[in-house]
Order: sequence, then C-alpha cells, then structure tokens
Amino acid sequence: MKEATKRNILKRYSAIVTAFILSVVVIPPSAFATHPSIEGETIWINEIMFNPDGSDSGREWIEIYNYGTSDINISGWKLWEGGSNHTIRLINGSWVIRGFSYAIIANNATKFLQDHPDYKGTLFESKFSLSNNKNETIILKNSSLGEVDSAIYDHSILEGYSYEKYPDNPWMQSKEEGGTPGEVNSYFLEWIDVSKEVWNGETWSDNVQVDNGSTVTFRITVYNKCPCYLETKYLLWFSGKIVDYLPCNLNYIEGSVHDIILNGSPVNESLKQEMINGEVYNDTAKVIEWNRIPEPINYLRSLSFKFNAIANCTLCEEGVNKAVAIAFFAPQDLSWRIYVSDNDTAFVACKPTIKVKKLVKNETGGFAKETIAKIGEKVTFLIKVKNEINASLNITVRDTLPEGLIFVNASPSPSDVSGNVIYWNLSGVDHNEERFILLNVTVNETGIFRNEVEAWNESLNVSDRDHAYVIAGLIIEVKKEVWNESEEAWSYMVRAKVGSDVMFRIIVRNKGTALPYVVVRDLLPPFMSFSSACPEPDFINGREIMWHIKDFDANETRTFLLCARVEQVGEGSNVAEALAFERLIGRDKAIVKAVPRPALDIEKEVSIDNVTWSKFAWIDVGDIVYFRINVSNNLPANISNVKVIDKLPSFLKYNYDANIEPTGANDTYIEWWFNKLEAGEYKIITFSATAIGKGYGENIVHASACGRFFGKDRAYVLVQHRPEIMVDKKAWNGTAWVDELYVKEYALNGTAVKFRITVENTGGVTLKNIEVQDIMSCGLEWTPGTFSPQPDELTMYSITWRIDSLKPGETIHIYFDGRVHCDSLNKVYAYAESDIGSANDVDHLYISKYPIVLAYEPKSHDFGKVEQNKVVKTTFQIWNNGTGLLVYNLTENCTW
Repeated sequence: MKEATKRNILKRYSAIVTAFILSVVVIPPSAFATHPSIEGETIWINEIMFNPDGSDSGREWIEIYNYGTSDINISGWKLWEGGSNHTIRLINGSWVIRGFSYAIIANNATKFLQDHPDYKGTLFESKFSLSNNKNETIILKNSSLGEVDSAIYDHSILEGYSYEKYPDNPWMQSKEEGGTPGEVNSYFLEWIDVSKEVWNGETWSDNVQVDNGSTVTFRITVYNKCPCYLETKYLLWFSGKIVDYLPCNLNYIEGSVHDIILNGSPVNESLKQEMINGEVYNDTAKVIEWNRIPEPINYLRSLSFKFNAIANCTLCEEGVNKAVAIAFFAPQDLSWRIYVSDNDTAFVACKPTIKVKKLVKNETGGFAKETIAKIGEKVTFLIKVKNEINASLNITVRDTLPEGLIFVNASPSPSDVSGNVIYWNLSGVDHNEERFILLNVTVNETGIFRNEVEAWNESLNVSDRDHAYVIAGLIIEVKKEVWNESEEAWSYMVRAKVGSDVMFRIIVRNKGTALPYVVVRDLLPPFMSFSSACPEPDFINGREIMWHIKDFDANETRTFLLCARVEQVGEGSNVAEALAFERLIGRDKAIVKAVPRPALDIEKEVSIDNVTWSKFAWIDVGDIVYFRINVSNNLPANISNVKVIDKLPSFLKYNYDANIEPTGANDTYIEWWFNKLEAGEYKIITFSATAIGKGYGENIVHASACGRFFGKDRAYVLVQHRPEIMVDKKAWNGTAWVDELYVKEYALNGTAVKFRITVENTGGVTLKNIEVQDIMSCGLEWTPGTFSPQPDELTMYSITWRIDSLKPGETIHIYFDGRVHCDSLNKVYAYAESDIGSANDVDHLYISKYPIVLAYEPKSHDFGKVEQNKVVKTTFQIWNNGTGLLVYNLTENCTW
C-alpha cells in the first residue's frame, strides 16, 4: 500500500498551536541535544569514574572526548568541581586532542596507570575529589574560563562502575565494571553487529566444506542495533571501512561484490560500482578492503552484501575467514561521531575427494570447456580423473552423451557402453595419481550440447562431476535492419542526413535449444552516437550497446529497437551480434550512408516530459506525449509556400495545443502553411497528444515547398502498461485486518499478533523473481511454525519470501503470527522484475498502545469585533491524553 500523505505521530507531550484568522501554525516541542556552549570547541565530558572498586583515593578519573573533526588544544583549560577551578596538567601525550579521540583527566596519574597498565592514550592530571554520597556537577572550562561542557553524575550507581554519556540521551551506568577509559562507551559496542556467513549449497552458515576450484559465496551483514528505548535513533556510518581476511585456501574474485542491500532495499548500480571501484585487494596477504560503502544504516536495519572467492585447496586445507567493520554512530547532521567496530568469522575447509575434469578439443587444437562443430564432424573429449584422498581407490567413471552426440570410440576402452552412457572402471588409482580418458563422438544435430561426466567411489561415498559444451551450427539467428524513410520499409541500407536520427531493428531468433543467458550487442559506426532504445539497454559504453536475455526459450524471438544520431558525413556498418557462453554465435549488419542535410530539412522528435527529446517514447494509456518539429531552410536563398503536415497514429489524440496555430487540424491530422522561410531560417513547432489506446506506431511529418523541395521524418510511440506491484501489510484486531493496530497492554512475554501480507500484480505485464521482505522492527518478533507459505530466508530482524511469477491482477496472501513488546513501526518491501523493467513498493504497519485520546484546550475562543486589516490571534494546546501513538494531520484550512 502506497502512502498518500505524510503522517505525524503525537506522543505523550503537548504541542503549542498558535492560531491566526484563517490559518494555524504548529510549533512542536523539540528534544535539543547537549552541545558545548562555545562554538568550535567540540569537547564533551564522556565518562566519569567517581566511585572505583575499593579505595577511591587517587583512583578517580574523568574521560573527555573530541566529537568533532578538528583538533582542539586544551592548554590552560580548567576542571571545575566542588566550587573550585582545578588546574589540568599534561602527563602523557599532547595538549592537542585530535578529532574523534579520547583523553583521561585523573586525580592521580600514577595510580591511574597502575589500575590501567595498558592505557597508551593522552593522560592529564588534576587535583579533584568526587563525592560518593551526593550528585555532583563537573564543568570543563577553556582558558578564558568559558564553559565548554558540564555533567551531573548520579551517585547511586553501583560501586566500581563508571557513568557513561550517550548523546541526546540520559547518562547510563557502564555495562563493564571498571568502565572503558580511552575507549568507546560500553553500550555502543552492543549496537553494532557483524555477521559473516558462507553459502553451503542449502543455507547460510558459519562453516562449509568446499571442493578445490569451486566458487564460494560469502555474505557480510552489518546491523545497526541501536535499541528502541532511546528517544534518538543513531545512524551507523562508514567513513572507516570493511575488511575481510581470507584464509590460505581461498582466492578473492576481484569485483565480485553483488546483492548489496541497504536498509532493506537493493542499492542502485552506481553505488554498487563505487563500492567495487573502492576495493583494494592484497593477493599476498589475502586481505580485501572496501573503502566506499553504501551508508548510512538506519537504526534496527542493516547493510549486507555478497562476494565470491575461489577455493585453492593446493595451498592449505582449512582456514578461518574473518570480517571486520569499522564505522561510527552519528545523527543525520553528523554533528558528532562515536567510532565502533565489530567482527565475525566463518570456517572454510576443503573436502578430501576425487576430482574429474571434462574438456573438449576446440578449433585451435587445444582443449577447453567448449567448442564449435559442424554437423557430421568428429569431436574429441578429454576426461581427467585425480584421486586426492590419501588411499588407493577404485574409481568408476560415467560419461552421459546428450542427444546430438554419437559415441565412436574411446581410449582406454570403456567397461560398458549402454546407448549414450559410457562407463570406465579405473582400479588402483593412487593418492594424487591422475588418469586420462580420450572420448571421440560425432555431431548429428544442431544445438548446444552439454556433455556430463561423473566419477565416484562407492565405499567412501565421494564423487565429482564436470561438463563441456559442443556448439553445433548457428542456432541464434540475428537480423539487423534499418528504417528507410523514402521506401517506408525496413532495409539493409539507408541514406541519412547529418543531424538526423536513424531507427534500427534487431531481430534475434533462437532456432536451437533453450539458452539460460544470451547477450545482444550492437556496435554503431564511428560517425553515429546512441540516442535511445526499447527495451532499455542493460549496458551503454559510447557506441557499444548491450541487452541481456535471460532464459531464451527454443523458437523464441526478441526484437530490439535502437535510435542513433548521425553526427557527421560517412559510410559504415552498424553491427549486431548475439553471444552465448561468451562466444559469438550470431551476427548481422545494416549499412548507413550519412549525407549532408537537404535544402528543406524537417526533423521530428518526441518526449515524455517536454524536456528530453528523442525518436522514441514509451508511455501508458492516458499519458500525454509531446512532439517537436524543426523545419529549416538550409539554402542561401528564400523558400516560399512551405507546407507541413503531421499525421498521428490512431491510438494518439491531438490535444489542440500547438505553439504555432495550425491552418487545419483534427484529432489525428495537423497542417501548417508558411508563406516564406528565409535563408537559414527555421521554425520549431511543438504540440502534445494523449494516448487513448495501446499500440506501437509512427508519427509522420511531411514538408514540401514549390513542388521541388521535400522532407519527411517520423517519431515512434509505444503505448503499453508498465510493470507495477502493490504490497499491503495488515494486522488482525479481532474483527478486521487493519493498517494501524492498537493494543490495550503489552504482556510480559509480548502480546500475540496475527499478520497478513498481500502482494498484487497491479500492472499489465507478468512479474517474475519477486522478493518480499518483512523487516521486524524493534519490539517485534515472529512466532516459529506459523508461516504460510514458508519463508525462503529467515533472520531475527527480517523475513524474506521469493515468488517465481505473478500474472497481471494475480494476488497472493502471506500469513504468520508474532509477538509485540512495545510501540513499533513495521515495514514490508516488495521488488519484482519483468521483461520490460522492474517494480517495487513498500508498506507500513503501526502498532501502539490503546487507547489514544486527542485532547485540546480551550474548546473555543471569542475574538469579539475584528476591524478590517487587523490580525488577531490566540493559542491553544493539543496533546495525546492516551497511551498509544496518535496519528494526526494538520491543515491550514479553518472554518472560523
């Protein structure tokens, strides 16, 4: 469900409302942060140890922190306590406290170092004495005795624990006995959590056994676990980095970062590329550093990403993979920073096994993973079998030929041949011994053939398999055409004027078996530049344009339209290619001859926003599309009696809004007459039309003059429904499913709640690869065994379902139970792909304590007589007199 309006949440405080005649101005309360009173001196009192364990004499200390970016010199500063300004003396380090650094002021530096022998930071000494029996005020003053920061500690906390500051929130007793002098305060360390996981083939785990040479996928997740009982929700930022330490049996695949999810949503391609560009990999030390990380992480949300490595079991057999995140908590305005870090590990071990490798002799005479062959040609496969187990083994090898390949012979001779299945029994294969098999076949069909081989030992239950490909014949047909204006037909060649757009059509037909992935690539000639395309390309690099086809079925045909601008005179080929398995398997070209502009030139362009213009537009039914016609005289002399005619396709209706008044017009026909175009003069005509139906067609414009000057151009419009998805999250209140749930009390172990998520395809195309993710905010937990359907991925903080496809109008419902412990905002996200683009949606569910009561006073106000032009005003208060979250809207409309 999409939010139509912004919502305001009114908690248990009042808001002052100043009311003027016919207007209302709301002044809400604010929770102001405690900042230094002197601009530029970004030092605050961060931690106080006033009652150490045992004797206090000489063992009290105060920690200060520079929360800003600039270095601060505190020479001459004073510590006010007990009614006196105490001198601060430097013991270790420097008077200058660097940005985001800590320093200690001890009342006895010698005893402090005895209690904390590992402390290496800046240390000051000052003769103060803190009371254990009453609350006491401490003030940090600069050299001019101006107050920089102050704190009042609570003397009632436990002996031996420090008193820690949390920005914009009350001070708290330290979690650790003895405090954290010179380090981040203890609770911050709980609010960052790093998870390192490895995919074991079925689920994410903290350990895996891998085969030598296999690809291993890892996932790093960094959680912002700032708790919900804090009024301020800190964001987690990365001016630091994320570092991954690979074990000796793994090699990182550089640039393999993928599936980056920030705060529940995938990041865009540019952020992903920034992260990849910022990575540094030390192959010798096997250390990966990511220095440009998508940020920030919202409270109770996460950043996760995946990367790949190759198992290299020849170096070592096992190792620990460690991930470290270095980050900082800060508010949105970055007015202060607290640096934190966390780490996690995963264990990777190599499986002792037998290995089999399948290769095929290619056209160069070497052995590779694939080859191209003709019908009737002989093909030779090489099978390598190696025993990596420390024992002599009997190994069975089975090769399964696909239809299209016929067995001829093999060396050594097979133990058995049964149809297209060939067996070898290899006896006594020693540790690290490698055996070789040569297998000859003939090709008798067109297709891409995957030849599988498997090797195993039954007693140890170890096995391995591999495959190689034979590409037989040209199975992808590529046809490249260009639109010929003069013939009004698709052709292999066209003459185009400089400055005009040329329309190309690429038809790709799969005449063989289904293919999982095909790349269509278009290479423009040097004198042309890319303008637009339909569908949108997946990759554009100058004159190279690429589309990716996933799951290209047998006998399926795909069509691509491409517009390119003629930049200068020239002649060349526009080449279209199809590639599968990184091999060129289809190619065609169209020829463009670029000529100078004609005497009477006309150009037609189209736009969906009246700003960006091209030869093609893709819109929905009911949308408005804009057209622009440029008629110019390129002769050194005048041209008289110029006639311009524009013809719209039947699914577009003229809006009668041309900037130059037509001499005649109806819904699909517009005509202009110009008495004269002087030498070099041009006319720009703009108008719009509304899509009244679906279709694809040309908007043609003609220009003529004096019976001997002619021009024609066109723009193309496609009207088609776009992909759309709707997600709706509701809770059951006992009588109905609602968007906002109010509960009377929160039970000690949480109040039971029933949830329903509705996902609907609201567009006009089939959606596929749908992912629904429910983010369990602080105070919410799911109940095991209540999911219908079962989720595909489940963590403490999120639930993920993956749906193969949804037809237009199709709806699914997801049900599960949970428990709620406090007021919460629950979000659910939906993302889907389609053949013509992606779609996404988000919905919110509010849960708060019941009842909610809107209270206000006074109930009315008598303004009396009001003279003309005189402003009178009054004030009133509104507040939430209940216990839940009050959702309210404000408006300036007033009926007084």
